[in-house]
Amino acid sequence: QGKKEVVVRIPVIPGFNDDRKDIEEIIQELLKIEMKEINLLPYHNIGKSKYKRYNISANFEIDNKPIDLIKISSIYKESGFNVKLEN
Repeated sequence: QGKKEVVVRIPVIPGFNDDRKDIEEIIQELLKIEMKEINLLPYHNIGKSKYKRYNISANFEIDNKPIDLIKISSIYKESGFNVKLEN
């Protein structure tokens, strides 16, 4: 049988899951399931205004460093995953 129609969507968050060690740990978990593809989503600050508006505190601080989704996607591709980048 072919791959399942599961699409895994991973938001790439600077300082949280964007370094090689984190990516390799995610890959080890993903290798356990059958899937069609992985979609990598860049982190954005859209939710910050909602947190403020609804008086919700975020339990984490995001690094403001840029992320290289092309480089990160190549790591997933090296492990045999079909990867798409989203905006």
